[in-house]
Amino acid sequence: MACLPGTSESMPSFAGGDGWRDYHKRVRPLPPDIPLRVAEQIADHEARVLLLGVTRDLAELGDDLTAVDFCREQIDHVWIGDRPGRRAILADWREMDLLAGHFTAAIGDGSFSTLAWPEDYRRALERIAASLAPGGLLVVRCFLAPDEPEDLHRLLDDVRAGRATNFFGARWRIGMALAASGNVAVAAIYDEFERAFPDRDRLASTTGWSRETIDLIDAYRDSELVYSFLTRQELLATLTDTFTRARLVSSGDYPRSERYPLLVAERRA
Repeated sequence: MACLPGTSESMPSFAGGDGWRDYHKRVRPLPPDIPLRVAEQIADHEARVLLLGVTRDLAELGDDLTAVDFCREQIDHVWIGDRPGRRAILADWREMDLLAGHFTAAIGDGSFSTLAWPEDYRRALERIAASLAPGGLLVVRCFLAPDEPEDLHRLLDDVRAGRATNFFGARWRIGMALAASGNVAVAAIYDEFERAFPDRDRLASTTGWSRETIDLIDAYRDSELVYSFLTRQELLATLTDTFTRARLVSSGDYPRSERYPLLVAERRA
């Protein structure tokens, strides 16, 4: 059991525990397409929305929204602030005990990649489904691993040659290439990055990425976090017991958006 930073509450750690305490320092605005696409998907289900996490760019969606995050620091530093129709609560998605059938939609950005697969996915999906009204929608942007694992050495060569589109996409690709059984230790992503690119100034010159951006990888050093990246088939198969009509739709038009679709599914009646 890990004690949440800044609280006296004891809760089981997610896929990484205390590594989340500094995550708010790495939060970046979403491409504007994403909140627009999420809003389109929940247009007929916006009465009472459950937000998985405290993503600022999604926090204004819905008529009434409840955000749930298991990290006090995230709520303190990222949340837009409680007011009528907007509130955030501290809870673990795998164990949250919300009013059964209350919400008309559940939304999130990359939420499932913070869970260990498969057991934590199943536990969280069961609790999310229990909180949704029959026919309620689940709409979450996902970070999909390619069906055929990408060759790590070729990927790193692409980065060295300046063929990678941006730092953030390259970081995710390294994580996906390293993932075993869908999961990867965040510290392993840092270790591989450091081994492959010991000269950051040279990397900045080759890629056009700023040193400030490249140095964001330091947040992964010695991290306790674990990320998960599932293939399309693995992700959809995980939902079969709790949701129906699961499909993947575009989250917008931005670099590598084809790897980051919206998962849309309906709570079983």
